[in-house]
Amino acid sequence: MFGFYHTRKQAESHSAVWGHGAILKDMAPLLTSSSSHGSPTPGPPGPLTTPGPPRPLALTAAVVLIAIALARIILTYGVLSHTYDEPAHIAAGMELLATRTYQYENLHPPFARMMTAMLLWIDGARFDHGPRMYDEGIALLHGRGLYKRELTLARLGVLPFFALGALCLWLWARATAGDGAAFFALVLYTNAPVALAHAGVATTDMIFTSLFIAALFAWTRWLAKPTIGRGLLFGIAAGLAIASKFSALLYFPACAGVLQVWRWWAGERLPSARAIARGFAVAACAVVLVLWGAYGARTFQITTKADRPHSALDEKLSLPGPVRSVVYTALELPIPYIPELRNGLSTLVQKNRRGHFSYLLGEIKKSSDWRFFPVGLLLKSPLPFLALAIAGAAHTLRPGARRRPWERAGPLLFAGTVLALGMASNVNIGLRHVLPIYPLLSIVGGYGAAVLWKSTARRPFGRLLAGALLLWLLIGTARAHPDYLSYFNELAGSHPERILVNSDLDWGQDLHRLRDACHERAIDELTIAYFGRTDLAKHDLARAVHELEPDTPAKGWVAISLCSLKSKGGGGYLWLERHEPVARVGKTILLYRFDELTGPFDELTVPGTGDDTLR
Repeated sequence: MFGFYHTRKQAESHSAVWGHGAILKDMAPLLTSSSSHGSPTPGPPGPLTTPGPPRPLALTAAVVLIAIALARIILTYGVLSHTYDEPAHIAAGMELLATRTYQYENLHPPFARMMTAMLLWIDGARFDHGPRMYDEGIALLHGRGLYKRELTLARLGVLPFFALGALCLWLWARATAGDGAAFFALVLYTNAPVALAHAGVATTDMIFTSLFIAALFAWTRWLAKPTIGRGLLFGIAAGLAIASKFSALLYFPACAGVLQVWRWWAGERLPSARAIARGFAVAACAVVLVLWGAYGARTFQITTKADRPHSALDEKLSLPGPVRSVVYTALELPIPYIPELRNGLSTLVQKNRRGHFSYLLGEIKKSSDWRFFPVGLLLKSPLPFLALAIAGAAHTLRPGARRRPWERAGPLLFAGTVLALGMASNVNIGLRHVLPIYPLLSIVGGYGAAVLWKSTARRPFGRLLAGALLLWLLIGTARAHPDYLSYFNELAGSHPERILVNSDLDWGQDLHRLRDACHERAIDELTIAYFGRTDLAKHDLARAVHELEPDTPAKGWVAISLCSLKSKGGGGYLWLERHEPVARVGKTILLYRFDELTGPFDELTVPGTGDDTLR
């Protein structure tokens, strides 16, 4: 496997790791094959042509890799409880499906939310029109007494989009660098813990990411050959991406601009003015229609036939009969109406101006910190993933890049653009806000792995290195299952809560595990500071459950989410860090036991004084 022919027995000992050994076995013919785009060496200048149909082995490998990733994601459903934002997205999506109104919140567009609620709606879940979005979402999950089933139905709505994004990534890498690079890119993406994590929760991030990648891929293909069909595909993908998350309105123009600068530097010209006008007209119509449909396809009329004759118009304009009839008809036509879109964009701008409380490297902040996303990317990405991405980037940008087809630079340029925009944002609450970086860097990493594999100068060493990195990736991410959301690489150490929390570590996903821990220890009464939105009484934690308030003494069994410990209480729970927890439940909840009343002012050292304690 991966060319480790001289250590075959050692390699085969890992073949059972999530079934990847079955895929990688006998892949040498595929990885070493040549095609019109299979070589990682510099190609001729100008755009790449569309490769022919994939060979059965390449297609089978892609299907199996995606299927294994989907299975891994589904296996997390029964272990992880709903995360902080899932009830809100489910409720907002159900509102639109059930009532064709979208009143709960306009900060997020509706399409991705509808997908999280779609299977619940089809299954007959009841929408109760509750006044608060989170409460309505919790009621939907618990309403029929089938919490795990309802949560599974909601999360399954995201799964097809992960598969779509993986397929687009594979096609993109194959079109620009051949079957070998496409295979490696798919291995990287289907083993990226951050991607697997957000594909396993009923939120907007993975749906947006996949549609945004599809839009970028369609855009590059349209630039290479500006046909009406490609313009239509781009418009549909872009419209769905915008209808899933407003980030598309910021990310896409910036990515398109950066790519065009690269094309200009490489000596590429824009398509003809006629082709541009035709393509943009088709794409713009598709975007508008998709957005209009996503928001409920509502219309309004300036006037109606019942109001004829329109005396106000007749008094101002004296029109001949036939002309007046045409004008009347035009005024009575239904006009697409999307007020939520404008309101949502306004709300988003205001939120970005206000900023958001965030946590980085032990500090609670409200202002932005440009380090947030680079630190998250460095410490939450598998090290072999980063190593191969760096190798691919170095290959893409090495001297002579200007003479190679411009499409190969696209994924790297787009990833850098998304990261730069994230660093400029005032909202630093999770790496999920720059999630499109992962499929883009997977393509870049696929280039890097292909370069190492096919290196003619030191072929045995290159294959050994590529194989070692990929094997490290497979084993490392398999060991992380099912805790992809709380994954940190080896550089983060054993206490990642000192670096990041919130949706990068603790999003409230370990409540099922806390329930099991309480039952195992026969805990009858529990005091808890939980980072999440739910009705704790419905999770069977203990006979009596009390909320742990900040700066409040406690006795008996105490549980606290790491996000609450580090950030939510504004320091009001940090007194717990002076005590050793009895257990760490899952990856995100600490469990304590105090035999006597203990609180924030118990044995607290006063800095700069001779007193040892303050009572």
